[in-house]
Amino acid sequence: MTRRRFYATPDSFNADKSSATLNADETRHLRDVLRLTIGDEVYVFDGEGREFRCAIAEVDRTSARLRIIEEVTAASPESALNLTLAGGTVTLGPSFQGGTITNLNSPGSALSGNYTVTGTLNLGNGLSGSLHELPGATVSWTGGNISGSGVVVDGGATMH
Repeated sequence: MTRRRFYATPDSFNADKSSATLNADETRHLRDVLRLTIGDEVYVFDGEGREFRCAIAEVDRTSARLRIIEEVTAASPESALNLTLAGGTVTLGPSFQGGTITNLNSPGSALSGNYTVTGTLNLGNGLSGSLHELPGATVSWTGGNISGSGVVVDGGATMH
């Protein structure tokens, strides 16, 4: 069975994590595109690695309240795909894997933003922002400038 997954910001969950409220865009998709109704089962994730099985409790024009049944293992917290970018400047927002880069090959692009590297990052045209490498991570930098708050390399990480 395919999981019908919806995103809710962490502040969309009530204090005791018994419900979450979807924003207008997610609600429109739930109601008008998928045509789900009260009682249907869905999943909601918070963008911070947590996912919950829910039942739709209320739906109106601008929001949907989901009753959380249980926390579940996230369906796929990381993509198995590697991404190669040929040129330009790439800005990955903080909601992109929580600002974490697992594997990115950017031979002709500049990267802009603040990131944590857990796998391999190949930069060919520099970085504007901060970069934090976790143990075991590798960053290869072949051109451009790295500017911002600097590059932090933790024990076990390498920078070429």
